[in-house]
Amino acid sequence: MNWLQLAACAALGMALYNLFIKAAAGHIHQMVGAVVLQVVAALIGAGLLLVLYLRGGLPTHLVTTRASRWPL
Repeated sequence: MNWLQLAACAALGMALYNLFIKAAAGHIHQMVGAVVLQVVAALIGAGLLLVLYLRGGLPTHLVTTRASRWPL
């Protein structure tokens, strides 16, 4: 997959994200919506990480000590 296809997928994903956020805006509490977004993002990320692991495409060092301090 080249960069143009990846960019198109990213643009489509962002467009759908914005569409669904606006559709749900008046029907869900803001904090519940934020939690749902984070849980879905974590599940998708974990799924993609699992796919990389199963294909043997993970590097030996995923995170350095210095990099793990910033998000915490």
